[in-house]
Amino acid sequence: MGTKGAVGERAILAVGTEAGPALRSLLNQGIGALDELTGKLKNAKGSAAETAAVMGDNLRGRWVG
Repeated sequence: MGTKGAVGERAILAVGTEAGPALRSLLNQGIGALDELTGKLKNAKGSAAETAAVMGDNLRGRWVG
């Protein structure tokens, strides 16, 4: 977090005590790591939709809607 310590600390507090350490670790790795994670999350959107479609493609999924 370097020179942005106060701003970083507010960000950590905003996400809470459970996610804070993970955010701190990501911030310490730099913007490249954040960009990489963002890209992976964007690419996962299609996989999540595909998984949801498969899970819903059964009798209960069609019944519940």
